[in-house]
Amino acid sequence: MAFTGWPVEAIEFFEGLEADNSKAYWTAHRATFDEAVQAPLEELAAARKPLARAVQLVQSITDVPL
Repeated sequence: MAFTGWPVEAIEFFEGLEADNSKAYWTAHRATFDEAVQAPLEELAAARKPLARAVQLVQSITDVPL
């Protein structure tokens, strides 16, 4: 699945966490975090992996001492 952004539920999760930053809130909303925050973040990381590899390659080429 490709990264398409964070759903509204992710924003609502963080707004709720800001209002009630407790273990009880976190525990009650863990599934929302997993589905609306963590999953899209993993999709974003996977989509950016080829770009990160290209940057590493260029960096290794330019770090060669003369």
